Amino acid sequence: MTLVFMVGAWLIGLYLAALTPELNYSPLGWISAGMAVILFLIYRRDRAFRRAALCLFSVGVALNRGWSMQTQAHESALTGYNDRGQVSLIGVIAEAPEARERDLRLRIQIEQIQPEGEDLRAAEGMVLVYTDLHTALSYGDRVRVTGSPQTPPVFDTFSFRDHLARTGIFSVIYRALVEVQEHDAGDPFRSILYKLRDRASGAVQTLLAEPYSGLLTGITLGDETHIAPTTREAFNRTNTSHLIAISGSNMAILAGILGAVFTRLTRRKFLVALLTLFGLILYTLLVGASPSVVRAAVMSGFTLSASRLRRNVDGLTALAASVWVITYLNPNDLFDLGFQLSALATLALLAYTPVMTRAAESLLGRLFSGASARQISLILAETFFATLAANLTILPLILNLSGAFSPISIVVNALVAPIQAWIMIFGVITVCLGIIWAPLGQIPAWLAALPLSYSVTVIHWGAAFPLTPITLEAESILIYYLILAVLTAILSKPPKGRIRLWRWIEQKAAVPALGLVGIGTALLIWFMVGARPDGRLYLWFLDVGRGSAALIRTPEGAHILIDTGDSPNRLLTALGEIMPFYQRELDLLILTSDTPLQTDALPRLLTRYSPHMVAAPLLDPEVDSVLERAGAVITRVKGGYTLKISDGTRIELIQPPGYESAPLLTRVVLGQAAFILNPYWTQTEMRAFLESGQNFEAAALQLVGNGRGTLNPSGWFEGATPQVVFAAAEGSDTPDLSILDRLSAARIPIYRTDHHGTIELSTNGSRMWVRGQRQE
Repeated sequence: MTLVFMVGAWLIGLYLAALTPELNYSPLGWISAGMAVILFLIYRRDRAFRRAALCLFSVGVALNRGWSMQTQAHESALTGYNDRGQVSLIGVIAEAPEARERDLRLRIQIEQIQPEGEDLRAAEGMVLVYTDLHTALSYGDRVRVTGSPQTPPVFDTFSFRDHLARTGIFSVIYRALVEVQEHDAGDPFRSILYKLRDRASGAVQTLLAEPYSGLLTGITLGDETHIAPTTREAFNRTNTSHLIAISGSNMAILAGILGAVFTRLTRRKFLVALLTLFGLILYTLLVGASPSVVRAAVMSGFTLSASRLRRNVDGLTALAASVWVITYLNPNDLFDLGFQLSALATLALLAYTPVMTRAAESLLGRLFSGASARQISLILAETFFATLAANLTILPLILNLSGAFSPISIVVNALVAPIQAWIMIFGVITVCLGIIWAPLGQIPAWLAALPLSYSVTVIHWGAAFPLTPITLEAESILIYYLILAVLTAILSKPPKGRIRLWRWIEQKAAVPALGLVGIGTALLIWFMVGARPDGRLYLWFLDVGRGSAALIRTPEGAHILIDTGDSPNRLLTALGEIMPFYQRELDLLILTSDTPLQTDALPRLLTRYSPHMVAAPLLDPEVDSVLERAGAVITRVKGGYTLKISDGTRIELIQPPGYESAPLLTRVVLGQAAFILNPYWTQTEMRAFLESGQNFEAAALQLVGNGRGTLNPSGWFEGATPQVVFAAAEGSDTPDLSILDRLSAARIPIYRTDHHGTIELSTNGSRMWVRGQRQE
């Protein structure tokens, strides 16, 4: 336990150093360390004084380490140019580019800088740059960046400025122009690792649809850039975001897989342990070596080494050692929220899960035999107790961040936690085989999709429950943790037999594992059968943000996508939640215009789904080139074009008379029912259409331009006489009050993507059914 006390003192020293940056050159740290050495020598025979001296020594060294790592803003060559206009700089991309929803984020190590009207000069420092999402960039590229440096902002509940300062960044450049001057200027080893990660991520994206591919790359590779905001919000609302992060359990599973593989290659246990450790190190570097990942890797390394050396494994000591390693390498990681949550959750598992397990075993012993009670309690420990312990510890921090709590989140965690190991196992196999050749990973990818699909379903179900607003003051959080610390001190006992469950799994899980594989195969077949068409026409108006996109499934099962919206992640996630996970083709893609709100997601769509045919009017050359590079067969269409499908479905494309360059209106008809999808017509185009007297009756009608009153004149939905209208809406782009009043007066219900998510309409030709993904 001495190491645990020393690490606690070390953290206190780092915190004090962060509070007193003005003492950067003070000898106080060395004085404390020197006094500790003297006390240790004098009282070395007294255990209490010896431990106190070691703690004081840790505080002194931590003070020196923390002060030496204090990064001052004036050390950055770019800081003096913040908020003063445009500059050009030359530097190397220091980390893998991070694709966000609508832009690309780069961390660039500055080499040279050229203020406007001045000469190029040598410079040092790091800058955060945001540029166009479709710019082709990679780690190690030497680039020229042109833009206006700005001081990072401070928000109401979060200081982006302080967050970046802890990583040595004091300037941000938005909407920068980035030009590549040279490739492969970075570290060759890191470049290889990033290329492997990109290859693995690409394999997962190829083998699975969203949202499952985005979640699997997040869980196995630490790459969360493909997770759509709606999916991330569902995880946040149910406090299940930790399932995406790479944790100690992920590392333990990976260590088990590597150990099993290397045991097949050699019987020398020391060599197996060495190779497994090397594999864990490579994996840690591959996924980015964030503080929480390093903590999990160090703990797994300590556990593995101790077990191979036949030493007792103490989880608390391993946690303390991993925390020390991380904070020694970078003291600023102490203030990283992900690291704090990860360390606290691990501490909770070590402190409370054994206590809960023993209590459960004692209670269950009254109902079952001793062996059965023990096995049931161990299963509960890995599912409900582990989740309850982690939530017990990190809940105040989560509530302080979100300001709300969902009581159902504990139930959701308990329901999805038991199957996360299978996601990791099949995910690792998918990644390893996908790196070699993507098709090799198809079967394990499908098997990973089953628990992923279950998890997403349960989490979305939990996210539909209302949140309870909660406000916590700093004093309340402090009191909570003080009470928790006292209870922990009372309940804590020396650790006994932590690997008992793992041994039980090794002995008992062979036959159940085969059974699970069989059940998984049966479920795959069941899902394929369940995905067959049921004779109805379905139209899903997808929640893709401000843009517009709709998916049609005809009575015979043809899939037709109309437009793509402007958010690739949200489009792919919406499609993945609707289409069968093995379906990677579209029978038809209709593009009604080339505006960004309708086509920005097109490039990413074509990397994941292959349309048999594309129906589109004359498009912008850039959009056409995207289609041509994907090998799409394009059919040029205009107003008056009608597509008839053998199952009775008819798709009519309409334009206002005299406006051949206007976006296409899409009317989908089956029997007596019709749905109208309308993009962004202008007032003049809408007036011309209404004056033409064309028939546009429809059971369901999309409002034009997110429901703006000027674009939905009198006679639009009144003339269509719809039973229901629907609209794309997000943020401030919502239907005008005048439109809502008109709909209310006409008693026409409205469905909005910002309230209801993806909207599903279906018809058998005579009746229509409507429901939203989120019911309000």
